[in-house]
Amino acid sequence: MSAFEKSSRFGLVYNKLLCEKLVRDLTKYVKTSEYGKASELLLIIVENGAIPISQVWQPLIATVRGQCGDSQVDALLDTIAQATKKSPPYTASMERIYNLLDQGDLANANREAMMFIEDHGNKLAFAHGYRGMLIACMREVDIRRKFEDSVFIEPCDFHVFESSRVLELWLTKDDPDLTSIFSLRDAESYLRKALVLDPGIDMFRAFHIQVLIALGMVEQARNELETYYRDHPDIHILRMLISVDSRDTLGQQERYLEYFEKDPYAPAESFQATLERITASIDQTTDTRLVERILKIVVDRIELGGYGEETSWRCFEDLLSRLKKHGHWVPVEQIMKERIGWWESFYFSNSSSLYKDFDSLGLELRRRCRDLLLSDSNIDMDD
Repeated sequence: MSAFEKSSRFGLVYNKLLCEKLVRDLTKYVKTSEYGKASELLLIIVENGAIPISQVWQPLIATVRGQCGDSQVDALLDTIAQATKKSPPYTASMERIYNLLDQGDLANANREAMMFIEDHGNKLAFAHGYRGMLIACMREVDIRRKFEDSVFIEPCDFHVFESSRVLELWLTKDDPDLTSIFSLRDAESYLRKALVLDPGIDMFRAFHIQVLIALGMVEQARNELETYYRDHPDIHILRMLISVDSRDTLGQQERYLEYFEKDPYAPAESFQATLERITASIDQTTDTRLVERILKIVVDRIELGGYGEETSWRCFEDLLSRLKKHGHWVPVEQIMKERIGWWESFYFSNSSSLYKDFDSLGLELRRRCRDLLLSDSNIDMDD
């Protein structure tokens, strides 16, 4: 390879890496609401023309909305949707429609959605999938506008996942008292057709399952979730699977444990309520491997940032007490033996830099956990 070829190839790689860094920085500024920095970076990108609009339109819209408000977004969305209309998955066109929904303009949102399907053809899976999502969203806006002030209706009564501890998806259940020109059955039909046309489009599957649940087709939704989760073990699908299943915590113990292993930052309320039930089920016959797994989940939560959380220490104390009572202390010694030295310095010592983060109840919980760890144990503070 000649020196010129090497130089040209290096230049292409350098430009590609530089463009990727610009997009990453731009996204970071938008996420942290640093719209001034985002604006400066966007000006550089636009002036140099190095990055196509299809790669930066989302942070561009977010920056305009953050600096100027929604009123300035409409015209810009029209321009960007036109510039990217031939680029699947057509998210800019959909953003334009959702922006109309945010403004409560159902008539124009519906008109734009129908034009979208006509533009992209009746056989295009994306068109059907987005149409199904829009029908469900427009129905939601319509129902809330009509019924949210009604004294006889509580939103939680119609929430698809009203009993969920791990999921918040607000899609209102199908109910004869909640009338709308937009039908969940139409939404389900469009979403199902999208998945038939292209089974590989995962972006519509979770929404389709939620619509099935809203229609009361829970068994079908559960079966689809289980099948999908086997091939795609995604934490969002796992949350839906936990939430849709009517079984109690112990009946879903494996799912909950897997959820907490995938997400050690799960909401404290969900974590405590679930761990309390699982811990209470431990007795002399409980498999040691299960004991180790539960203990590791609690320890990981503490070490990965939950040390300042009353919930984590309360779960740890309850678990230690239960394991000691039912003769499962060996796993505790194995897991904590290498940790106790630095746990003493970081979590139990009055001179720890973390000490200021602990209130009086938190300090008492930690003291009790320390006492449990060191009493009648082979765990030595000097190890």
